[in-house]
Amino acid sequence: MDLRNLQFIFMPSYWSMNYPYNKEVDKIINELLDNHELTDLDNKLTTAKLGKATIWVENRPYASARLYGTRLENYRPSRLTIKRLLKEFYKLR
Repeated sequence: MDLRNLQFIFMPSYWSMNYPYNKEVDKIINELLDNHELTDLDNKLTTAKLGKATIWVENRPYASARLYGTRLENYRPSRLTIKRLLKEFYKLR
């Protein structure tokens, strides 16, 4: 177990997630975060671009950080990845 996950015990907003975890989604979003910056936040604060991918950023954190408009949009990355992406989102806002 990754000890960094223990932080979520103290973050009630991360306790309940709306979509099931998917390892492939987690890997894709982490690779995108490693190589690109979050850009093009839409006016309603629902999506943003990360490389060529559109990422769902609304409903933070329990339903965000999903690959919007893809076959994987009904899955989420790990809580650590969501937190990492949202850190970039708040910089962009």
